[in-house]
Amino acid sequence: MPDRDPSGTPALDEEFLRRLVSSSPIPLVATDPELRIVCWNDAAGEVFGVAPDEMLGRSIYDLVPEERRKLLGKLLRRTLQSGQTTRLEIRPTTDAGRPRNLVFILSPIGGGGAGTGGVAAWI
Repeated sequence: MPDRDPSGTPALDEEFLRRLVSSSPIPLVATDPELRIVCWNDAAGEVFGVAPDEMLGRSIYDLVPEERRKLLGKLLRRTLQSGQTTRLEIRPTTDAGRPRNLVFILSPIGGGGAGTGGVAAWI
């Protein structure tokens, strides 16, 4: 029988969560409280064309064009301070020069406020 948390719900081990994130078809990027990327799944790699080892430790600001970084900062502050989920749309161009639409759904890790552990970006 699996371990249970205090509520009686079966506890999920770290390996299960790692596989869940890794196998998700939805790009997921997560940061630490300083907004450095600490999680980068395979789907994020496909969207951005960058392997995890190239992104881990970098700033989440590196994912958006320079002209959208001020807005990203405002949305990240709102997400971290209020615990609200926010949304950012960007339209970068592909290597072939074609525009594409990306939507970032930013949600706090840890419930918002002083206890926030960073931000999850679902793309």
